Amino acid sequence: TNRREKDKKARRMVDARERAKKEASGGALSSVRLPKGTNLFRFKEDKVYRLNVIPYVVKNNPDSDEGMLDYKRRYFTHGNVGPENCSYPCNFKNFGKPCAVCDKRAELLRESGPEDRAVKSLNFKLRELWRVVDLDDRETGVQVYEGPHYNGLGELVNEKLDGSDPEDGFDRFADPDAGMVLKVRSKQDSFKTEDGGGGKFWKPSNVEMVPRKAPIDKELVDAD
Repeated sequence: TNRREKDKKARRMVDARERAKKEASGGALSSVRLPKGTNLFRFKEDKVYRLNVIPYVVKNNPDSDEGMLDYKRRYFTHGNVGPENCSYPCNFKNFGKPCAVCDKRAELLRESGPEDRAVKSLNFKLRELWRVVDLDDRETGVQVYEGPHYNGLGELVNEKLDGSDPEDGFDRFADPDAGMVLKVRSKQDSFKTEDGGGGKFWKPSNVEMVPRKAPIDKELVDAD
């Protein structure tokens, strides 16, 4: 009996090591469920990060054909949802299905108009997922960077591509054989909340691209 009671009690305990990893990476995402053991990449300090972008084989991506290699996954979220102001995927924009948050936003829009603060807070936002390897933290392996497109990594990379010439080769930055290392400058920014609070966070502010010295391991590209 005592052994059964101990086993039952042990099963209730959280994994302390996994909890520590989650807290160190900035917590879990409410809008995305990452595979077990996958680390969330965050910009954490004022420095230039050197990142290898790891492309993946497309299985379900409206922006790319099945079987192609893509370097990011775009999706749409609603923020400020519920008592904890969490973010959740927009069922309508992502999957073409009814979305309870969109319905609530439409109701508020009819009542208060587009300038209402509650209406604006429920607007859907474009966000992105990238698979990256931090070259200054190789032992961690492939991590997932999640962030906004606008004022984020995606917009910075697009601006870099728009300002380049074909012979620069920047459009092939994610090519596993002959791609580029992203040198991403991170800087501190701040935000304010409706209740008068706020905080600080780190965000990408500039991207440069330099030729990669070695190809990406094929096993990393093919991994789920």
